[in-house]
Amino acid sequence: MVREYRKTPEIIDYCTSYAVFLLEHQRASGAIPAWVRTGTLEPSDILKDSAETSASVHFLAELYQLTGDQRFLAAAVKAAEFIIAETLTTGKWEDYETYFSCATLWDGKRLGEKDPHTGMYPANTLCIQWAADGFYSLYQATGERRFLEAGLSALDQLCLYQQVWNASFLTVPTFGGFCSQNTDGEWSDLRTGLFALTLLNYYSVTGNPEYFERAIAAQRSCFVLLYIPENNITYNYMRRMETRSDR
Repeated sequence: MVREYRKTPEIIDYCTSYAVFLLEHQRASGAIPAWVRTGTLEPSDILKDSAETSASVHFLAELYQLTGDQRFLAAAVKAAEFIIAETLTTGKWEDYETYFSCATLWDGKRLGEKDPHTGMYPANTLCIQWAADGFYSLYQATGERRFLEAGLSALDQLCLYQQVWNASFLTVPTFGGFCSQNTDGEWSDLRTGLFALTLLNYYSVTGNPEYFERAIAAQRSCFVLLYIPENNITYNYMRRMETRSDR
C-alpha cells in the first residue's frame, strides 16, 4: 500500500479517517472488534476479541509507514501484542469466515470453542496470513526482531495448510494450493495467490529457500486452475461439466 498510494491524497485521507475510527474502537486488550452495529457504530460482542484484529495490524502498520503518524504505529503494536498473546500460541485463528460463511455454525461447533474431535480451535488461513503480513510490516517499520519472529511463527502455521501433493481423489492438480480453513473442505482457494506474495516477503528478509519454493508452488497452483485450453485437466473437466449442465 505504501508504494502504490503515496501519490494519491484522496486515498490517504480516506485511509486516515478509517484508521482513526479503528483507534476509537480499539479495546484495552489491543483487539479491534470485527463488527460494529449500523446506526450506533457500537462494537458487537461477536468476535470483539478475535484474530480478525490481524487485518488491522497490517493496515495500521502500512499507514504509519505512509504518514509517519505515531498514533497508528502505537495502535498497530498494541494490536500485534494482542495477537501474539491470544492467538499465536493457541491457534485460535477465528474470524467471520470460520463461523458465518460457508462453514456455518452447526451442532457441536460453538463460538470460541475447540472442536471436540481434534481439540483445535476453528482456524481460517486468511487471518493467519493477515497476521504474517502485519508482523512483516511492523518489522519493516520498527526493525524489532520480535515482530519478525512472530511473523515467522504465523507463516509456519500458515504453511501447514499448503497442499504438498496432488490429491488423487480430486480432479484438478492441487500441489501448492492452500485450503481455506480447518472446518471446511475448500482446496486451492483463490487466496493462494495472495499467500505467494507473503511467502516471497519473508524469503526476502530471511533468505530461506523453502519460502521461495512454496511461493512458486502457490503461484503455479493458481495458474493450473485457470479455465484455458493450455490447462488440459482443468479445461476438459470444466467442459464436461458445462456439457452436463446443458442437457
